[in-house]
Amino acid sequence: MSDTNKLDMLNRLLRLLTQSLPVYLQKARPWVRPGSEPAEEALARLAADQQVLARRVAEEISRRGGRPDPGSVPAEFTALNDVALDYLFPLLVERQQRDVAQLRHCAEQLCDHDIPLRTLSQDVLRNAQQHLETLQQLAQGATGLSQFCAETNPPSSDLPHPHHWRSGSGPLV
Repeated sequence: MSDTNKLDMLNRLLRLLTQSLPVYLQKARPWVRPGSEPAEEALARLAADQQVLARRVAEEISRRGGRPDPGSVPAEFTALNDVALDYLFPLLVERQQRDVAQLRHCAEQLCDHDIPLRTLSQDVLRNAQQHLETLQQLAQGATGLSQFCAETNPPSSDLPHPHHWRSGSGPLV
């Protein structure tokens, strides 16, 4: 792979890390139900790891004479402002699965005889896979958690039930 292609692939890797939904949600701050703190903590750890890894990728791009291009956050994410984390969780898992597949492709492309690139891309992929496993484990318990929260903390009578928010009839979507 040529040096230009390596820089292009590194910038693709950088954009996957900097334009992720977890990174965006750290700024948008979804509403968190009482009892959903483990999901909130997992999201914060994922976003923090992505930011650290993005810095490593950007430094590698600069070290190789390239210009880091983090891109911009997808505009579609703005529709997720002020939405509850338990509503977002299935989307987080789905996006993380998609990101892992794209990171795997980047890692495969960068795994030639360039040991620093291979190590970096494999570190990014391994981290994303570990976070995906955590998100999936939390998602398996999320249905029961969400149900428990709804039963123990019923919504105010003047607000629609959270199940109706998904249809866009409530105040949070």
